[in-house]
Amino acid sequence: MTSDREQSNRKPPRIMKLLDQPICRTTVPMAVSTKRIFQRHQEVLCKLKRYLEE
Repeated sequence: MTSDREQSNRKPPRIMKLLDQPICRTTVPMAVSTKRIFQRHQEVLCKLKRYLEE
């Protein structure tokens, strides 16, 4: 049997909004640039591996 306190902890999560959109849908410039850096890093590593294999 669940207590009243446990049930009150099970409220549905509040959706945070930013610019009238759910936060998960908005892109944060910092996150986008970081993602791009990781992609570039992967590309450079692949090129380096190919170069070293030759």
